[in-house]
Amino acid sequence: MIVFIDDRKIEVFEGAHLQDAVLTYSKSAYQLLLKGEICLKDERGNGMDPDGRLWEGIKLYIIKK
Repeated sequence: MIVFIDDRKIEVFEGAHLQDAVLTYSKSAYQLLLKGEICLKDERGNGMDPDGRLWEGIKLYIIKK
């Protein structure tokens, strides 16, 4: 399944969660996510739960807290 983080195409497995996509995108970003130093928002600016499921084509953006 293809998703986008900060406009970069990421391929993840079906049933993946947001945190799985972040880990694929960047190990350092994943660590910051676990520490609560960054959060994820969708293309409309809605906050996204790291444990939430992904869907094909979703566009996510990493935001520093």
